[in-house]
Amino acid sequence: MKRIKSTIVFVFILAIILSSNREVYAMTPPSSDELREAYRYSVERSREIMQEPMENEVLAEIVPILDNTDAYFVFQAMNISEIESEDQLSKLIDEANSDTIDQTNAIWVATQWNADDTYEELYFMKNENGVLEHPASGVTYDKNDLITIKISNLLGEQYNSSMKDLLVFGMDRTTPFGSNVLVKRFEDGSIRIGILWDMDYYGFPVKSGFYTLEEIKGIISDYQKKYPEMRYSTPSNAENTAPEDVVYSGTSSTSKPTKYYVPIALIIFVALIVGWIIIYRKRSLKY
Repeated sequence: MKRIKSTIVFVFILAIILSSNREVYAMTPPSSDELREAYRYSVERSREIMQEPMENEVLAEIVPILDNTDAYFVFQAMNISEIESEDQLSKLIDEANSDTIDQTNAIWVATQWNADDTYEELYFMKNENGVLEHPASGVTYDKNDLITIKISNLLGEQYNSSMKDLLVFGMDRTTPFGSNVLVKRFEDGSIRIGILWDMDYYGFPVKSGFYTLEEIKGIISDYQKKYPEMRYSTPSNAENTAPEDVVYSGTSSTSKPTKYYVPIALIIFVALIVGWIIIYRKRSLKY
């Protein structure tokens, strides 16, 4: 009997250890070298199209030193207005953390400071052959208008690409939010949707900050009731492949690593062990 109890205790301790050591990792951004190579490739291709090839030495000088530390991922396979439940958002965050999220029309954005004291948000996406390209840039004159700064302000800490449990959605023109929205899963498992900007679309004001999904649904519903035509302004972000339709978004999370709950397979394993012990014990008592 003591041996059986010891076995049960050992199995449960093992399950707890295995589950607690499964840290959630953030989505892996392209390396700094990959970003530079994509930038270089795009410049070379555009110069060839213009029939103005550039010497490698000159090209090397104009390719910026890109850092992926604050690169962020823009999820565009679906709109925030298409989300039905918090469970759906939580699943998407899990997929982002594990690098398995749908990357249809997805974009990575890196920030570059220029000598004229402006900032560029450089967009990177993979072509049909899986090659990372740099299709466009957006110039920002005020550092405080950078999406990474907006995300940092909302989080209360400096954003970086190693953060977990965050997912930035692309622009949804059927909503009054005006830009990307940030989805965050907190350490207690709760989900909140962050509005990055104070917006006032056609006299419909929305304050920046975190909201529940139900609150977001209510805002969208009120907005579309007031302006029914906005309900159909953009069918899906998946169709917004032009750079100006890209929304800046980041994949990341809370400051402390989040742990997964005990994996289902591990629970089944423990249940089988316990069941086998109970059956073995009953048979032993018969004899």
